[in-house]
Amino acid sequence: MDNKEIFIKAFSQLDPLTDNETMLKNVKERAGKMNTRKRIAFKKPLAVIAAAVLTVAAATISVGAATDWDYFGVFGQIFGKRGENIKDNVVPEATVIQDTIDTMDFEIVAAAADKHSVMTIIDIYPENDFKLIEETEHGTIIHPIWDLFITVVSENISDSGTNVTPLETSEEKVRLCVRMNTVTEIKNEKVTINAVLENKKDENGEYAFDTDSYYAWSAEFTVSYTGEEIRYEEELTVSCTIGPATVTGIEISPISAYLEGERLDNFFGEYGDYDKNYVLLDSGERVIICGITASAYEYPIGNTHLTLTFAEPINPEEAASIVIGDNTIKLK
Repeated sequence: MDNKEIFIKAFSQLDPLTDNETMLKNVKERAGKMNTRKRIAFKKPLAVIAAAVLTVAAATISVGAATDWDYFGVFGQIFGKRGENIKDNVVPEATVIQDTIDTMDFEIVAAAADKHSVMTIIDIYPENDFKLIEETEHGTIIHPIWDLFITVVSENISDSGTNVTPLETSEEKVRLCVRMNTVTEIKNEKVTINAVLENKKDENGEYAFDTDSYYAWSAEFTVSYTGEEIRYEEELTVSCTIGPATVTGIEISPISAYLEGERLDNFFGEYGDYDKNYVLLDSGERVIICGITASAYEYPIGNTHLTLTFAEPINPEEAASIVIGDNTIKLK
């Protein structure tokens, strides 16, 4: 059975969260509540859905809470054989530093990282008769996604993006994959994952988004791992739709690709349908790129950095090229 057949079979068993018009309306309403605050970027809903569906098709996730912080074991259950690729990027145990949400119980059951990205798996359980999933006139609401403002931060992280994908949903548990990518190097730094319950109001009747509020959960871990990135240094100019971009260096890890060069933000103009953005392996297999983050221009003017997040862990030695839209960056 090929990926297309797996996708169709898996998707036929899942109820859509809502229709496109309602989803757009809901996202606009949420953006309005946040005012100028930075939100989770649902830049590629198709990529998020496709990655989640293919993951569900690849393995049945039946494990509850991790035992003895067996992060690698959980990744194996989620990604199957591809989980082996991430074994050297698994990080030390996370520590919960705040837990004041009385409707949900959180547990990090897996975490891995590289120089420029973090991937964590969080299980969320209901507390005090709270419903994790609710049917409304607008469709199915998954409250851990709808009600939570989730970020991954550190003292030095800049130009970052956070992506949240549901891997498993039921009345008993919702499992989320939370990814963060950044152009800042974060190896050996301590990072914090924050989940703020945004549907709670403070004493002034305003929605509470402060991570120090009474309705927040936080955990931290150190980006310490033994896996190594593979680096390629070869200048390449790509003719993007809105202007050329020049790539001068690329680092590939099991989790992401980090590009150095000039005007790399031009790739945003090519970043369209989920099936047009992927890393091509030696075997001919495609692994979807589910997130993209670019830096601001640096001196000299035009210098930029780009981080691309993979939907599934890869073996960096098997990466043959990176495809964004109609542009191919050959690694070998």
